[in-house]
Amino acid sequence: MALKIDDVVKHKGSFLRSTGWYTNVPKDGKVVGVDDEIITVAWCDGHTNRIHENCIMLAGKPDHSNQ
Repeated sequence: MALKIDDVVKHKGSFLRSTGWYTNVPKDGKVVGVDDEIITVAWCDGHTNRIHENCIMLAGKPDHSNQ
């Protein structure tokens, strides 16, 4: 996946289920940094963190990660 700075992303459903994260999940966030496969995201809830690109996807795309 070729994410770039300013892309709007969301967590993949498969990632959220694998971690047991069901509540208080930020709806989306903006990519603010890209370092190989590690993406830095400024989430809509005010938090910023680094996450592997396989755990997120573009916010405007349907999530088929469970199929």
